Amino acid sequence: MKRNIIISVVVVTLVIFLAIVGLVLYNNYSYSKNVKELVKDCENNNAAEAMGLYYNSFSDKDKDDLVRLINNNSEKIPPLFIILSAEHIYKTDKDKAVLYYYIGKLRTKEDVYMCEDKTSRQQMFIYPNLARNTVIYSDLRISKNHDKKFLADVLQKALDWDISHPKRYNAIWACYHGVTALYSEPKLVNADLQKKIIEDERKSVKEAIEQLRK
Repeated sequence: MKRNIIISVVVVTLVIFLAIVGLVLYNNYSYSKNVKELVKDCENNNAAEAMGLYYNSFSDKDKDDLVRLINNNSEKIPPLFIILSAEHIYKTDKDKAVLYYYIGKLRTKEDVYMCEDKTSRQQMFIYPNLARNTVIYSDLRISKNHDKKFLADVLQKALDWDISHPKRYNAIWACYHGVTALYSEPKLVNADLQKKIIEDERKSVKEAIEQLRK
């Protein structure tokens, strides 16, 4: 009798535990069909298809889900989509949009600089246009209001995010925007140099923060 009671308690506890785990997984990983398709395109290195899907088929609900994916599993997609998501977030939270833009900008720059083909770097000039309203708002706030503290705080949060998210999407995505990709398979620099690039970019952000706080 006592043994049966113990077994029943264990079973009930296990059922409750699995229900809680299932709820957590559902909240974190149940995304819209379009977001799942975008992730699939990224996994297959189909950046053009992923971008086309975002611009042509994504509803506001899909974009909300993409923000949730970034918050939970940013390593699933290229950081370019963090920049794109900044413009969506701008509609409801301008300051948060600026943070996402700088997070995406930092992570994207690290990836771009890891490409052997330096012509890949030209893509960096395009990215501010992907979050145009966000960038204009940020620039006006800094220049018009001389709000250096605002930018310093944003850069610090972006740097903290970059450090606290060691899982990364394969940086090779950025190399397909260089000249080399037109006639051969693009390549990344060696692992040691990749590490140094990340360290150098983070150091550059730290120095910018220090200058802004003076």
